[in-house]
Amino acid sequence: MENSRALAAAHDAVVQFLYTQENPNIRLGLEKLEQLTGLKREKAFYVAVVMVSLLVVLFSLGQHIHLFFGLTYPVLASLRAVRALRKSKINIGSKSSDEVCKWIVYWCIFATFATIEIMNGVGEMRGFFQLYWLLKSVFLVLLYAPGTNGAMVLYEMGIEPAMMRIDAVSSGSKKSS
Repeated sequence: MENSRALAAAHDAVVQFLYTQENPNIRLGLEKLEQLTGLKREKAFYVAVVMVSLLVVLFSLGQHIHLFFGLTYPVLASLRAVRALRKSKINIGSKSSDEVCKWIVYWCIFATFATIEIMNGVGEMRGFFQLYWLLKSVFLVLLYAPGTNGAMVLYEMGIEPAMMRIDAVSSGSKKSS
């Protein structure tokens, strides 16, 4: 009986999410999905969950999916925290907010590289990739070396503008300022 109540509650949460979507891009996508498939949103959602589950089992994509979802949201949330922290200019313990931001950005970049390398099997490749590891090591040192402030330069020149575009898309607005 407990399991059926839990499933009913999960189903209600899925229906609530699918039918009360505030993001206009997602709402439009769900409406188009209903029109194309002739299925109610929740049925199309369940079909998609089953299909993705089958793909994971059949093609051993579990590690890739785990790495993608284990990285994407935490990195985006960390970079949004950096944005807020830079605006606040508070000190955290004995460190300035700039120092803390530098290390958060560094670890986000490092984690992204490591995940992409694992997903693409870069660690198992030889030859040219030995040069890759050397160049990557130089790049990482440039990111954290005190004189270069590379992590924050990369953040300001590339990551922050990309985050603004991602936030604009996820909020459903047309602006990417």
